[in-house]
Amino acid sequence: MSDAVMNRLLDTNRLNALRKTYLMDTKAEEAFDRLTRLSARVLGAPVSLISLIDDKRQFMKSAEGLQLQELPLSHSFCKHVVATGEPLVVNDARQHPLVQDNPAVAEMNAIGYLGIPLLTSDGYNIGSLCVIDTEPRHWTNEEVALLKDLASTVMMEIELRLQMMVEQEAGRTLTTTDLYGKLPETNRFGVYTVEREIGSGGMATVYKCRHEVLGTSVAIKQLRNNSHGQPDYLERFEQEAKIVAQLKHPNIVRVFDYGTQNKMPYMVMEYIHGVDLESYLAQHGMRPFLEDGGILIDIAEALDYAHMRGIVHRDIKPSNVMLRSRYRDGKSLNNYHATLMDFGIAKIAGNESSNITENNLIGTVNYMPPEQIKSDDVDYRADLYSFGILAYQFLTGHLPFSGNNFAATLQKQLNTPMPDPRQYVPDLDPNFVDALEQMLAKNPEDRPDNALEFIKMLA
Repeated sequence: MSDAVMNRLLDTNRLNALRKTYLMDTKAEEAFDRLTRLSARVLGAPVSLISLIDDKRQFMKSAEGLQLQELPLSHSFCKHVVATGEPLVVNDARQHPLVQDNPAVAEMNAIGYLGIPLLTSDGYNIGSLCVIDTEPRHWTNEEVALLKDLASTVMMEIELRLQMMVEQEAGRTLTTTDLYGKLPETNRFGVYTVEREIGSGGMATVYKCRHEVLGTSVAIKQLRNNSHGQPDYLERFEQEAKIVAQLKHPNIVRVFDYGTQNKMPYMVMEYIHGVDLESYLAQHGMRPFLEDGGILIDIAEALDYAHMRGIVHRDIKPSNVMLRSRYRDGKSLNNYHATLMDFGIAKIAGNESSNITENNLIGTVNYMPPEQIKSDDVDYRADLYSFGILAYQFLTGHLPFSGNNFAATLQKQLNTPMPDPRQYVPDLDPNFVDALEQMLAKNPEDRPDNALEFIKMLA
């Protein structure tokens, strides 16, 4: 793969746009399967794919005629569609200079190929809708136009889901700018110059910034303009800043400052150069405790520290953990230091005013303990349950409670015992199973006293 192609695939803004779709490593869905079936049928091709391209692989959100969910980039034609942002028309891959050396030609008999970019509303190319034939094809202009129309329909489906998700959090209808964000009008926060946007949600946007004198990097999180009319957003934002500012621990993100710009508050935080745990697990799968158990230990230490100070995080999940390489003698080691992030819905024990979401269900359903589903009044043991699910996923590569929809997952969290992790890892130590069962007890009183006690059970 050329450096130019790889650089385009590695573009941070593109990868952020892809992550915002929340489609990577998700199950097939009928809405997308209908579109690949239609594409294959209309163009008379045996294979049609909705492919999402990250920095290491091609994930098929839907695959008609191909019994695979992902391919390495070495076998991907779609990566060229993403790199160029243009349709790729291949009549005979064996003679096409761009793909003739691709292993998929010989190994998968991919000969005729037509791929159309999947472009977000703000212009980022996240993947391709393609059709593949096992014989040479002369693709007509009409066929290219048909697939372009179908690709537009795919993106409408993707962005409709994203908009519904964010609107549910925001409590109102959002614009395209709300969904994708933009740089602040001044491009500065005091002595900090904005370099780029690195994250965005319904409540806030995060920018990587650089101090104009010291040259140091920070992350600045600013409440979004769409928070007007949502008074709980401001309260949540201020509470997060106050909570994190009082937590001084190497495994918890640090807050340095708090201010207001254009009447919107912002906080200056530590910038962590690394990858979130969700992306790390998606790339590497399950992790043996003896190899990467230090990540779980770091999280446990952060949780116990926060809990001793009366702070309940309430949203423990892999995407809220950042990993950065450990170094020794100036060289990167093959293990990671974990930092706990995002205290946006954290609760201060004994502080009823911190229950600012009224009767709304807060948290992430795949990691949510039963008592948090039933009530907002939870203690530190809710975090232990969520940490137990994270550990289960870490050790097996699978979530213990996952349904076909939101309601089904809630019911499993409430009523279904923990599935035996040895169905995924047959040689898993029985002590691990016992430890996970205690952490995932439906009754909070049956869980361990703290997170490090759980780690000791694993070790």
